[in-house]
Amino acid sequence: GGDPKRKKNYIPGRGKGQFKEWTNKGIKIAGFDKFRQQGGVKGVLVSCDVPKEGMAQAEMVMALTDEAKEMYPALFEEKEKKEEDKAAAADDVEKAMEQERKAEAEKNENGMFGFIRTEVKGQVFVEVKGAELDPVEMVAGFMKRVHESGTSQTKYATRVHPVVTSCYAKVDDIVQTCQGVVDKYLGKDIESKTYSVVFKRRSNTDIDRMAVIDKVAALVDKKHTVDLSAPDRAILIDVLTNGCLIGIADNYVKLKKFNIMELTGQTAAQGKGKAALLKG
Repeated sequence: GGDPKRKKNYIPGRGKGQFKEWTNKGIKIAGFDKFRQQGGVKGVLVSCDVPKEGMAQAEMVMALTDEAKEMYPALFEEKEKKEEDKAAAADDVEKAMEQERKAEAEKNENGMFGFIRTEVKGQVFVEVKGAELDPVEMVAGFMKRVHESGTSQTKYATRVHPVVTSCYAKVDDIVQTCQGVVDKYLGKDIESKTYSVVFKRRSNTDIDRMAVIDKVAALVDKKHTVDLSAPDRAILIDVLTNGCLIGIADNYVKLKKFNIMELTGQTAAQGKGKAALLKG
């Protein structure tokens, strides 16, 4: 029985508790303006089917939490210790309830993830908050897992782009913001790599695609060379209305441009040959 819509979204093997876990309760949603603020935001831009944005958002938080536990176990140990200390301090039921309420509020306030409205259908953004958390590493870990296993724990997300910063969607702003990203990931101190600039725009027809690509490529140190067919590293530029998200991805083309659906289909078909792609 129950809600037939909910039944349709049920993922086998996850158990009845999945919906309780999947609610976006307590995760703050920020307005689109946050993308255009000074300093930008970091996180993961998720493409998904319309109207499954809420489910895609929730399942991506679950997937990223799993990656964070693998990559940054110390962060979770600290949290557990804090919770144990609080539990030990609570010596009666009333106090314990109060502690729990405070802990829940604190968890939501200082959570690892937030949501930002994208104002574009089929696009959701999971903000990655902790200073220690690196969305480039987390998405790389997630994509590696999908690639090697041929399956994904997500059902509604079709593509994921890691985002390291954001800005207003004007050519000059984008180029200026990309400078720091390029210096870090394709600067003179980085061993020579092949690269490409990947530009996507949604709900925006004003911005000149080639002007952005050419000017961003001009920032890259000359020791790195352009390769559109199989670059080691891709600079990802996603324009959503008048906001721009900037990210970095390794093995982007080899990993089906981070398209989860294509990657799971391909690995299932290719079987044992899948690990060779990653090694390149």
